Amino acid sequence: MLKIKRILLVFALFLLVITRFLNISWGLPYPFHPDERNMAVAVTELNCKISFGRFNLKDCFNPHFYAYGQFPLYSAFLLGKAAQLVRHEFSSRLNLEEAILALRILSATASILNAFIIYKLLYCLFLDQEKNSPIGPLVFIPIIFSPFFIQFSHFGTTESILMLSYTAIVYLSIQLVSKEKINHIQIVQLAACIGISLATKISAVGFIPVPVLAVLLIRQSWLTRLGSLVLLGLYSFLVFSVASPHVFLSYSEFRSAIQYETEVAIGKSVPFYTKQFLLSEPIIFQLTKVFPYVFGWPMFAAVASGFLFLPRQRNFFILKFGILFYFLLSAFIYAKWTRFLTPIYPLALVIGIGAILRFFSRLPRRVAPVVILTAFLLVSIPGLAFLSVYAHADVRFTASEKMKDLLPSSVMVLSETANVVDIPFKRPARFISFNFYELEDSPGRQKELAEDIAEADFIIVPSRRVFANFTCFFGNVGYEKSRCLRLTKDYPHVGRYYQDLFSGRLGFRLIAKFSSFPKLELLGKTVYEMNDEAAEETFTVFDHPVIRVYEKAERRLKKST
Repeated sequence: MLKIKRILLVFALFLLVITRFLNISWGLPYPFHPDERNMAVAVTELNCKISFGRFNLKDCFNPHFYAYGQFPLYSAFLLGKAAQLVRHEFSSRLNLEEAILALRILSATASILNAFIIYKLLYCLFLDQEKNSPIGPLVFIPIIFSPFFIQFSHFGTTESILMLSYTAIVYLSIQLVSKEKINHIQIVQLAACIGISLATKISAVGFIPVPVLAVLLIRQSWLTRLGSLVLLGLYSFLVFSVASPHVFLSYSEFRSAIQYETEVAIGKSVPFYTKQFLLSEPIIFQLTKVFPYVFGWPMFAAVASGFLFLPRQRNFFILKFGILFYFLLSAFIYAKWTRFLTPIYPLALVIGIGAILRFFSRLPRRVAPVVILTAFLLVSIPGLAFLSVYAHADVRFTASEKMKDLLPSSVMVLSETANVVDIPFKRPARFISFNFYELEDSPGRQKELAEDIAEADFIIVPSRRVFANFTCFFGNVGYEKSRCLRLTKDYPHVGRYYQDLFSGRLGFRLIAKFSSFPKLELLGKTVYEMNDEAAEETFTVFDHPVIRVYEKAERRLKKST
C-alpha cells in the first residue's frame, strides 16, 4: 500500500507540473496583464552601479515600483540571471520577456509547493485515520484541477506567493495549537512566512492575526506567550526588512504608492479600472461574481456546505478564523477584485475537500474510495476545462489571424482603450483606439466619436471591460438595485453607444465573435463549456477576453449586391 501511495504522489507531482507550466509563455511577447507588466518592468530596471568608488545604497536595486514588495521582484531577477547563465547569454539587465517568464515560473512553483502544504493540512485535519488508505493521494485531484490555482500559476504576479504564504501560516498555526506547546523553530518558520508575505505585498499584514491567535490559544503561561509574540514580531520584521529593503530606503516613494493604492481600494480614488465596482454589494458580489468561477460551482457548493458543518475543535477554529477574518477584511472595501481574496482560496479548498471526505468516508471501506474518486473528478471538471485557456492559442492571436481576412487593409476600424495592449493584428489604413472613459465629460470627444462612427467600416469590442461597466448588459446580480438607473443617468452617451451598437441601431452588425471559454472537448465536440464573461472582469479580460467584430451594414449591403 505504501508503494502505491508513493507512485500516486509522484504522479500527482507530474500533473501539478503539467497544469502549472502548460504554455507558461502564453501571450508573449505582449504583456496583456497590467500588474504582471508593471512588475516585469520593475524587474528590468533592477541594477546596482558603483562608479568612481561611489556607492549609493538607495539607488542599488531600487525597483521604483512600490505597489508590491521587492521579494518577488528580486526573486525573478535572480531567476532570470540564472537562466542567462545557463544559456551563456549575459546582459546587465533582463528584458521584458525574460522578466515576465521568471515571474510566471515563480508563481507556478509557489502553486506546486502550496499543493503539498494543502495535502499535509488535509492529513492534519481530515485524514488522521486514513494514513494507510488509498483515499489520501486522491485529494490531489481537486487541488491539481482548481481554476484559481491554474490561472494564477500563469500570471507573473504576487497572488501565488501570497496563497503559499498564508496556507503555510495557517498550517503552522494549527500545528502550534495541536502540540499545546510553543516551539521556537515553529515561531521562526511562522516569522519567515509572515516576513516574506509582507515583503511580497504589504496588505499581508492581514495574515498576522492567525498566528497571534494560535499563540494565545496555547495553554502556557502569559509570560511565555507574550515572549513568543515578541520574538514572532522581531523575526518577522527582520525577514521583511531583508527581503524588501527599499520600503525603508525609499520610504517616501513607498508611502506615496501605498497611499494611492489604498485610496483606489477603498474607492476614494476611482480610476477607470475600478468602474465595475460602482454600487456593488459586499459579500453578494463575491458570492456571485468571484467564488463560483474561481472554484467552479461543484466545489463552491462543497466549500459552502463544509464551512457550515466544521467540527467545533480548536484546529478547525483556526482554519475558519483564517478564512473569515481575511474575507471580511476584504469583502467590504470598494474594490472587490478576484485577486484580493486569493489568500483564502486554498484554505476554502481544504474545507471543500474535507466536506467530501467526511460525507463519503462513512460508506463501507470498499466503496468509499470509488465514490470519493468520482466526487473529486466531478468537482474538478471546471478546472480541467480551464486548462483549455492555455492549451489553445491566445484568443487575441486567433482573432488577429482571422481578422486578416475579415478586415481589408483599406478600411477604417474603431476600437477602444482600457486594455494594456490592443489586439495585435495588422493595422488597416486607419485604426482608432477611442477612450470611452472620457466621453461623458467632454463634448468635444462626443463630437469626435460621432465622426469616427460615421467614417468607421468596422468596430471592434476587444473585451467586456468598458461596456459591462457602463451598461446592464449582464444584469444587476451582485449590485444594488439602483445601479442600472445610476448608469443611465451618469453615463448616457457611453450607455447609448453600446446599446445602439449591440441592437444594430448604430448601423453595424456582428460578423465575428472570438472567445476562449474554459471547455472540455471529446472527439472534436464540446461536452462542457463555462461562459464566464459575467465574472468579475479581471478573471477573464487578461487571459481569455471575448472579442466582438462589427461591420457597417451599408458595407455588407454593397458587398452582397
